[in-house]
Amino acid sequence: MTKLLPALLRKLLIDLRYSYWFVPSAMALLALGAAALCEWLDRQGVTGWMPHVLFETDASAARSVLGVIAQSALGAAGVMFSMTMVAVSFASSNFGPRLIGNFMQDRGVQVSLGVLLSTFVFSLTILRGVQDGENGFAWLPALSLSVSLGLAFVSVGVLIYFVHHIPEIISLENVSAALGRRLLEAIDTLPEAGPGAAPCPAGRTETVSLEVNGYLQALDTDGLRTLAKEKGWALRLDCGPGDFVGPHVPVATVGSADKLTEAEIGKLRACFATGTGRTEAQNPLFIAQQLLEVLARALSPGVNDPVTAMNCLNWLHAALHLLAARGPVDPANAEGLCDPERLLGFTTVLDVAHTDSRPYVAGDPMVTRHAHRLLSSLRDSLAPGPRRAAVDRQIAALVSEAQALRPENGEVEDLSPTG
Repeated sequence: MTKLLPALLRKLLIDLRYSYWFVPSAMALLALGAAALCEWLDRQGVTGWMPHVLFETDASAARSVLGVIAQSALGAAGVMFSMTMVAVSFASSNFGPRLIGNFMQDRGVQVSLGVLLSTFVFSLTILRGVQDGENGFAWLPALSLSVSLGLAFVSVGVLIYFVHHIPEIISLENVSAALGRRLLEAIDTLPEAGPGAAPCPAGRTETVSLEVNGYLQALDTDGLRTLAKEKGWALRLDCGPGDFVGPHVPVATVGSADKLTEAEIGKLRACFATGTGRTEAQNPLFIAQQLLEVLARALSPGVNDPVTAMNCLNWLHAALHLLAARGPVDPANAEGLCDPERLLGFTTVLDVAHTDSRPYVAGDPMVTRHAHRLLSSLRDSLAPGPRRAAVDRQIAALVSEAQALRPENGEVEDLSPTG
């Protein structure tokens, strides 16, 4: 069972990262604990250092203040949730459903909702502690009441920030920039692929598949290497993060002297975690595909936004220049377990940026010219070799398809198929 932990923990972290509820819920629970602590400090009399002006009120006024704070915070949280759902709906229809996770995992949105819910929970908890004392004297939790007022003022600032933040995160420029920065960060922080190649299992081989259908989201390569070393297997991965797997798709090929036992197959399967969709974890190519989706929707007849398409190409080419300088990267730390073609390399991102986008780009002369300039600049920065040849093929294909679609456009006709 110990081999289950890395893959399951990674999958759990992915789910928590993309969840909208985790941060607000954690903040609300912390507020509940903070309220209990503040009330205990008040009852222990450790708040005598506080200014006496904070005590110059009665229980009825304190209850009214706390009630107004709690009610207002909950009402503002409802408005905030409604605005978030409107932003998510707008993003789904305009940017694509794959980008919903980018809005749901936005820390600004999550923390804003968490602050308002924390204010509500804290004030409501303290409200029950305000009591009338004997002979008409009231016991007032001065520290707790002060903290509640402070949270109310913080909530006002958070609400102002949220109203400003929502239009920012649904701006097309910010959406593409956020995706581009995450793609560059992933490429920059991931280790370069080592020279180790996947073993070629010889002799008796057996394939292993998973019992469930879904997208491979997390992969415990260290666990796979440990199993292969302990058992003396020659192990090769047949799928990677982002692939759709199931009982009909082998995820690994094992070369072993003996038939695999059910326990061994179970340990191998425990190194894979699946989900209902692709994620960015161990799969930076998914970020490039999200940029492609924004580009394709921007060039659809109903939108016709070439500027956004050119912006997406700019970020994709920034990643291409970085990969050209670094070489292929290994997102899943799968050195020695998979073929080099499965790594994130220059030609892989080049195909996403131009082979997959060409049907959309070639029909728009403005974007075609921009793509041609980007490819020509990329070609000039590369030394002669396979990468430069791949860029030459992309330039020739782009010019050929654009001239076939727009023969009447003189600027497209003048584009050079050799860069």
